[in-house]
Amino acid sequence: AQEAAGLTVNVDASLPYKHATLILSAVMIVCSVCSIFYVYRHLKPQIIDTANDVKFKLLDLMRDPKFLRMMISFFIFNCGLGLNSALALYYYKDYLGFVEQQTQSILVGFLVVFTLSIPFWVLLTRKYDKQKLIMLGGLGLGLMTVLGFPNFQGVDFWIIFVTAAVVGGVLVGVAVVLEIYLSDFLKDKEIETKQNVSGQYLGVWKMSSKVSRAVAIALAGPIL
Repeated sequence: AQEAAGLTVNVDASLPYKHATLILSAVMIVCSVCSIFYVYRHLKPQIIDTANDVKFKLLDLMRDPKFLRMMISFFIFNCGLGLNSALALYYYKDYLGFVEQQTQSILVGFLVVFTLSIPFWVLLTRKYDKQKLIMLGGLGLGLMTVLGFPNFQGVDFWIIFVTAAVVGGVLVGVAVVLEIYLSDFLKDKEIETKQNVSGQYLGVWKMSSKVSRAVAIALAGPIL
């Protein structure tokens, strides 16, 4: 009615991200509190002899083939997530021509499904090999992205919603398995070396995470 009367309707283009950020913040706070409670409840003190503790050099970490494969996988995975975050609003609104409510539904639905899929992936790690779960989840996410998103123009909204929000949300949850896999690796590495080396490995891991996000943002411009 306002448009028919010639009035200008101002729509906040960042509205989906604002709502998604609020939901994600609440989910992260709840998950963090639950995680801290669970970890410290079941934490068993372990005495590690640090008398002969030798600090690892960065080159020593890069020579660890298993850790190098894990970090490269995490780097690629994070680049994909960063690109998704940077391009999502442009893709749904400008490329597919969705209205604000449709875009918001997909973004919020994705966050809700991703959160609910985390316990599912944790249960799978108890029955199946973590490395195979990471490979299958990453492969499924890659195939869905390559085959689905370039061909969504003209497709019914609910098909896109199920594919992007539901299937995509579940597959992205495999990132949790990668974090669990890293935790197991660090535990085994400390037992193997009898040294407290978690800090060095985690430092490089977090640095890789930040660099991958920066690379994703840098790539978003040329892609647009």
